[in-house]
Amino acid sequence: MNFFFYILLFVSAGLCWADQKPNFIFMMADDMGYGDLEAYGYNDKLKTPNLNEMAANGMLFTSFYSQASVCSPTRFSCYTGRHPFRTGIWEANQGSLRDEEITLPEVLKKHGYATGHFGKWHLGQMVDDPTLGKGARMPMAPPHENGVDEWFAVHSCVPTFNPYGPNGEEAAESDNAYYHNGVRVTDNLVGDSSRIIMDRAIPFIEKAVQNETPFITYIWFNTPHAPVTGNPQWQSTYEPIVGKAWQYYSNLADMDKQVGRLRSKLQELGVANNTVLCFTSDNGPVSHGSSGPFRASKRHLFDGGVRVPGIIEWPAKVRKGSETAAISCTTDYFLTALDAAGIDYQSPYKMDGQSLVPILIEDESTRREPLMFQSHGSQVVLGEKFKAMRVYEGSFSQSHAEDAGLKLGEWGLFNRLSDVGEENNVAASKPEILSQFSRIFETWDASLKQSYLGQEFGEAGEKYADGSYRTQGGLKAKSQKAGKEKKGKKKQGKKKN
Repeated sequence: MNFFFYILLFVSAGLCWADQKPNFIFMMADDMGYGDLEAYGYNDKLKTPNLNEMAANGMLFTSFYSQASVCSPTRFSCYTGRHPFRTGIWEANQGSLRDEEITLPEVLKKHGYATGHFGKWHLGQMVDDPTLGKGARMPMAPPHENGVDEWFAVHSCVPTFNPYGPNGEEAAESDNAYYHNGVRVTDNLVGDSSRIIMDRAIPFIEKAVQNETPFITYIWFNTPHAPVTGNPQWQSTYEPIVGKAWQYYSNLADMDKQVGRLRSKLQELGVANNTVLCFTSDNGPVSHGSSGPFRASKRHLFDGGVRVPGIIEWPAKVRKGSETAAISCTTDYFLTALDAAGIDYQSPYKMDGQSLVPILIEDESTRREPLMFQSHGSQVVLGEKFKAMRVYEGSFSQSHAEDAGLKLGEWGLFNRLSDVGEENNVAASKPEILSQFSRIFETWDASLKQSYLGQEFGEAGEKYADGSYRTQGGLKAKSQKAGKEKKGKKKQGKKKN
């Protein structure tokens, strides 16, 4: 009898484990380039052992994209699964999460999840405070009004080490302060900014596990966005090999250390196996960062501005050491999480992402539909083999476009498999593909405009009906002056053997 009792107990425990909902953690660096992640093999100076281990224990994405080439728009895509132009977030510090938008925390909260956000916010004003700096005076859209139970956040970037002075003395008067659930924070703000954020995220996770509650949290680091201030602990390690860039490298080393701390804590709590742990960057690099082999950097829709690090670790489902070249994007996080949680969700609004679960656990290798972008006067349709791109006069990317043989205002075409540096416009030899991509884009762009004008929201959307949708990939006007970036040879990374 005891034998059958233990068999029943074992089976019941197995069924209980199978029914457990996965946890979700979405980590995001700020301005980290594709070539800054050691696992890709383009940087033999920077060491990121914990991110390397995360990739080795999960799936490394070699064609992962941020939905935009700057901060706020990409962050919107992570929360909603939609392109930022649908809500009028054309740029950083412009627009906000509209009340009618449906966020991933809101959906998961209805299914019993604890919800958290820690680090940078940048999706709307968090508190009603007239002393806030210019960048923080966006329309009100605090985390707690978008499905987040527990939050510790700063509107925009702060220095990456000692963000409020050596003793934190500037926190009380700062116009870009951290807030915890709406209350200004003045303690534990000294040292590495990634550690400051993780100090708040881990207790949230511990509490959820203690309460036997599935959880979702965003952990959005300030690193390595300017102002870059180095941790002296790393100076002797990196200054001899990279000179002044040691401060940038020290920030990434500190962030990597916190990734390791988080992974160890998940193991300690016994939830690592069923936690979907994601890592990416909001856009390409600036300053000392590396785009690897890709053209351009932040603010460009050439791959160097939007092709970013991508790792997903889910030990219960994802094969260790797997790698995929399937095109994937931050916009995909929304439907991926709901699919992984077994939630049948039918959005009342147009979605731009797709679930990555078939790629993660079914070895699907291609995206079902092209991925589309527009930002800073550029527009893109991204297919498995070809990338169509149109750059307008006045775009930040104008000089790069001319260097790559694109005619301003006309679609060009790159073979993304054989021309990773986007140097050869092959539009003239592929008119059928270009025509197909152009039609797909125009249909999609029309749907963005409908969303922006509130047509999906019924009566609640009437207040948006008189809005001015930005054409030409987000340019304010045709007369806007061209970007001043000089023509020059793009940074190239050399892959290690």
